[in-house]
Amino acid sequence: MKAHLILIGALAVLGVIACDGDRASPCPPDETYFETRVWKPVLENRCMICHNPGGLAQRSDFVLTAPGADAAADMGQNLERARRMAMATEDGQPLLLRRPTGTNHPGGTVIEPGSAEHRALVEFVARVRGEAGACDGGELACQAGDPGRRALRRLSRTEYDNTLAALFGVEARYAPGLVADVVVNGFDNNGRVLEVSPLLADQLRQAAEDVAATVAARPALACAGDGAACARTWLEATGARIFRRPLSAAELERWVGVYQVGRANPDPGGVPHRAGMEVVIAGLLQSPAFLYRTELGELGADGRYALTSHEIASELSYLLWAAPPDDELWQAAAGDELRAAAAIEAQARRLLASPRARAAIDRFTAQWLAVDQLDIVARDPVLYAALTPAVRTAMGEEIRRQVAAAVQGGATLGALLEGRTTWVNAELARYYGLPAPTAVDAAGFGEVDAAARTGLLASGAVLATHARASSSSPIHRGKLVRERLLCQQLPPPPPGVNAQPPPLDPSLTTRQRYAAHSQDAACSGCHRLMDPIGFGFENFDGIGRWRDREGGLPIDAAGEVLASASSDGAFDGVGGLATHLAASAEVHACFSIQWVRYAYGVEEDAQLGCLVAEIEQAFEATEYVIEDLLVALTQTNHFRFRTGPVADGGGDGSGSGSGDGSGTEPYNASVPIAGTAEVGFCANL
Repeated sequence: MKAHLILIGALAVLGVIACDGDRASPCPPDETYFETRVWKPVLENRCMICHNPGGLAQRSDFVLTAPGADAAADMGQNLERARRMAMATEDGQPLLLRRPTGTNHPGGTVIEPGSAEHRALVEFVARVRGEAGACDGGELACQAGDPGRRALRRLSRTEYDNTLAALFGVEARYAPGLVADVVVNGFDNNGRVLEVSPLLADQLRQAAEDVAATVAARPALACAGDGAACARTWLEATGARIFRRPLSAAELERWVGVYQVGRANPDPGGVPHRAGMEVVIAGLLQSPAFLYRTELGELGADGRYALTSHEIASELSYLLWAAPPDDELWQAAAGDELRAAAAIEAQARRLLASPRARAAIDRFTAQWLAVDQLDIVARDPVLYAALTPAVRTAMGEEIRRQVAAAVQGGATLGALLEGRTTWVNAELARYYGLPAPTAVDAAGFGEVDAAARTGLLASGAVLATHARASSSSPIHRGKLVRERLLCQQLPPPPPGVNAQPPPLDPSLTTRQRYAAHSQDAACSGCHRLMDPIGFGFENFDGIGRWRDREGGLPIDAAGEVLASASSDGAFDGVGGLATHLAASAEVHACFSIQWVRYAYGVEEDAQLGCLVAEIEQAFEATEYVIEDLLVALTQTNHFRFRTGPVADGGGDGSGSGSGDGSGTEPYNASVPIAGTAEVGFCANL
């Protein structure tokens, strides 16, 4: 620390780094503030991985300490180190903001500007430096029960297809051709980054026109009569379902006018009524009111915004079905029955019990465990010829059934991690060397004893996805556990470091080939977080087949979790790892965070820290039953209320902003609302 201070002072004299150490802050961050808003959301998971006494950055001026027996003292030291980094300036920017965003940082970019982590550091720096407005409470402050901000959430590609299919009963496969959704923390439904770019807008226009032509040609779907009266009736019913709320009187008149324009200008030889309906349907499907789900609410006397029953219905259906509300949920919304927590819980349990819940559970599974690339990951076609497309498909179905059975069957997370059975068809059973199922369903799948393939992490989808083209990979598999089950985000390899895997050597096992990582100082800091975990998977080759030996040498599947918050310990094999993780409170807390990210479409930050803690406590209170965790997500204040700036007019008076078409508070495009970077696009919701 003394050497660090001397360095900072010398650089300040030279004008390279400016320190404003004498500036007094009226609200200096204390240990509690630092721990809840900076340490836990940012430094512990993003920086300490390298900046620790044994890490890659152990010789830097910013070395953090894991809270130990004297946690308060350790936290105080970390606060002081972070405070000095916040005060130090390089090229006009605080070091604590400049370095992690990749500028002059050996570890590259580990925090993206504008992300929740970056906002937390910005607020911390402002408080340390005593900047104007730093003590106004800040968007990141929270107390127990506080809801998050109002939001607009664009439909993800998956939700887009599911919504079209539910509305019109058509086969919708537009998602693969649309601009890929931005992935945040593994999930593609984060409201902050789901925008409508010019390219996506053009793709959505083409899709809308295609669907409109199909639907308008079917009177049973569009409008069985003819003329404006028929179009009006259709808009009042189906148009409302497209917008997921009733249309206001002004909106209804406007869309009837659109119909009449289309009817008056059919293509040569076209049917006027069909032309009018095509224009209306194509327009509705390009409207922000369709493409975005509103979570804006109505302003109450307490200063909060109460989400409408229609908004809550959409929250429920997209969370649990990844699709719009069904008839029963729609009727509950129409009767304004979804304001009470008990009514919401009843609907949530109904939706979860339905086979349609598989769509959302499957999507969560694929992204949580990063197995959504299973069908396309490249594997050596000669070495791994057994991994056929049919086997890959069966592996994907296996892991989806494992998670869905746990969620819908009242199982705990521990039971899912340690599961002793799995779901296979005859081909996958042969591939695994398991007995074929004796009782199968219509798809040919049945439940069998998993033998040595204990739990979720021994599923073929996980093992085959997280490997290299011609071998297993302790790095990929260890990284999966570290990031998806412990919620510790690992940094990319430092610039200049050779990130290529050790070459294949038939005289060595994979474990022996990767031994260099523990000997090379440039590698050991990060690889000790991954490799010792990944070695526990070594009984499975690069495509998930069991093996006792590799190259004639016996497999050593001993593993260890190091440098975690509370999950350190040794284990043997995937079964031992499953048991170890199932006993970890840290793993259960991480699972809660993963569902918060997926369910609410947010990044957890200090503003939502209390919400995350609430969900973690609810999960613990139910003894870690997964179904109850999902229901708990619908019982928070955040699910029914929001906070945010009050809209001060604007719009067109069509009832755009209130969420129910009432016209009480039209959406003002000039007011920033969380959930879209292109707010102007939504000016006519």
